[in-house]
Amino acid sequence: MKKRCIQDVSFVHLDWVEGEEGIVNRQLQANALVAYIDSLGLPSIIIGDFNCTPVSPTMRYFEKEGFLFADKGKDKLSFQDDEQVEIDHLIYRDSNGIKFEIKSIDLLDRPIVSDHRPLLAELSVVF
Repeated sequence: MKKRCIQDVSFVHLDWVEGEEGIVNRQLQANALVAYIDSLGLPSIIIGDFNCTPVSPTMRYFEKEGFLFADKGKDKLSFQDDEQVEIDHLIYRDSNGIKFEIKSIDLLDRPIVSDHRPLLAELSVVF
């Protein structure tokens, strides 16, 4: 029986630096990650600390590249320091007749070992 790789899962922690330097660094990291994923030609999931909000240039770039954003529901504020913001995301891109379906996604109520709330997700793969 031939094994078939159906996806690439990438865990990220993009640059946290604020201001223009951080914006540029995150964009360069996103460009490199998308180029790598494109070279694989596989459906992909990226999850982690993107250190930017959904309307940031970096996240708009991922959207332009065909990535879909998992809807975390009403409570999206993943970073729980003095300023609570939505910077942790799960994004995915279907391809080759393979689709992902979000079964559940939840931000746990409180951080356990971090200033970020853990993101717990269940996805299924549809052929």
